[in-house]
Amino acid sequence: MATSVRGFAIGIGLQPELDCGVYHGGTTFTGGRGNLFGTAAGVALLIMLLNLVVVLGLPIHWQLAMQGFVLVVAVALQGFRQFLLSR
Repeated sequence: MATSVRGFAIGIGLQPELDCGVYHGGTTFTGGRGNLFGTAAGVALLIMLLNLVVVLGLPIHWQLAMQGFVLVVAVALQGFRQFLLSR
């Protein structure tokens, strides 16, 4: 008799996409302030970019490259913002 519940598998394997979307939405790596709207907008933007790669018919590794690029841009913008606030 199987006792497992299928619902527990929801979200498995989505950690990089979620992290990238959350950081792009304005939540900082070091904690602090973030909001639901910014997080939702960051995730929506990332999903739209990843879907664009599929629609264009590009190989799957371009999705990973796009995800990495978005993460690097988010980290750079966060660092630049922290630099400006510390002045």
